[in-house]
Amino acid sequence: MQVFYLPGYGNRYSCFDCEYWTPGDLAAQVIMIILLIIQIVVALNDLLPKKFIEMDLEIFGILLAGLTILLAIIGIASFGITYEAYTWWPETGFYGGIIAGILNTILFFLKYKNK
Repeated sequence: MQVFYLPGYGNRYSCFDCEYWTPGDLAAQVIMIILLIIQIVVALNDLLPKKFIEMDLEIFGILLAGLTILLAIIGIASFGITYEAYTWWPETGFYGGIIAGILNTILFFLKYKNK
């Protein structure tokens, strides 16, 4: 989620049901959620005693986590370009995507390295 200040009206937000989203920002949010769900499935596959996917998915997890970081950056760039005339700043959705991507990249890499 990103926020910008609209003079005379206060803060305006970019989210799924807000009126000030941009196409790039909204697409990045939706795709990031899908990527994070797939990362959860990959992590659960490694944690369960009987794997439901028999392949090693660490590289796939690293790639998904990297794409999550990239999409967070694309989303904030799209929002920033659209609302550059206003004072704007990133909020929780941006930081959550970046932090989740970085942590998942580190964890999937450690899993891959210790194989």
